[in-house]
Amino acid sequence: MLAVKSNYSAERQRVSQPQRQQNRDTSVRRSPAGLLDKLSIGAAIVLVLGVFWMLAGNAAKVNVMNHSVAQLQSQVSTVSAQDAALNTQVDELERPSRILSLALNKYHMKHANAVHISTNVKTGK
Repeated sequence: MLAVKSNYSAERQRVSQPQRQQNRDTSVRRSPAGLLDKLSIGAAIVLVLGVFWMLAGNAAKVNVMNHSVAQLQSQVSTVSAQDAALNTQVDELERPSRILSLALNKYHMKHANAVHISTNVKTGK
């Protein structure tokens, strides 16, 4: 029985050796393609990382621009409020009754006497 088992294992080794050589031949043949596949995968990874880096940079720029827009909108509302207050003040200062009151009371100005020019001027004829 032992002789049959050893014979069987020896036969099995002889059959498997050509298969191993075939596998080695195909693996040798596949290695350039495997190298090309590895390079392609590596290039794809680098490309994906580059795109991710670019998108992250653009997202950061968008965030900065949004912050700037928010600040500008705040400044616009502040300046609009100041403009409305100044327009109200200008309207108050331009009132004719206020100007007349200041002229008479503060600066002690008086109305000018009206000068009457007559149309009946006698000529030397």
